[in-house]
Amino acid sequence: MTLFDVDQLIQAYADNRDMDQAYYYDAYWFSLNTRGTDVALRDGEIVLQYMAIENNEVQGFYEQFSCVGKFSEKIGTYDGDVYNYQYSNTLLDAQSAISNGDNIDFQTFYHPLYVRDGPWTMAASEKFYTTYYAPDKGQTGITCTAVRQTGAPNGARLNLDVDDVLHVNLGYRVYVDDNDTIPRHAEDYDMFSFVLLGANTLVASAAAIAALAVTNF
Repeated sequence: MTLFDVDQLIQAYADNRDMDQAYYYDAYWFSLNTRGTDVALRDGEIVLQYMAIENNEVQGFYEQFSCVGKFSEKIGTYDGDVYNYQYSNTLLDAQSAISNGDNIDFQTFYHPLYVRDGPWTMAASEKFYTTYYAPDKGQTGITCTAVRQTGAPNGARLNLDVDDVLHVNLGYRVYVDDNDTIPRHAEDYDMFSFVLLGANTLVASAAAIAALAVTNF
């Protein structure tokens, strides 16, 4: 999982753009990236990825979103979708979906906790929704991005600010098609924590990493 789109921030930094512009500064960008040899995505499969942020003040309650896309055997873009869910103590984990016999539709816009308007939105460009296909390396992957304004937008119960410590759960599921109710592959990752950083901090960190990479080349 990558917080913000670091590549775009590096480019903005190189172009001397003001990092306080709303496009970069007033929103958090979360990119969920499922890639590797173990998953081995196949052409036409549907991939659902999700993230759940726990309320630091009320443990066991979460703000969640899911991101869905169809994998293609190419290095390119695809039409992705981001879905919002009510603040709840029910996670979007694989066990729940399998137990309920839910296909993709019933895990998204027919899910009982789905809400049309919520704090998470699509990224502004198709380039934030990409597939990766490298058969020579035995690797496949898919990346999906969701954007959230700072604070508590659209009636969100959580108020996220820079320097907050976030505790999140992540997971993904791979389905043969839209009607499949048993994922071919699924993984849920239990809670881990990180500090929510601002654009200026991330750009500085990315620039330092780039400089270190050049130094060590």
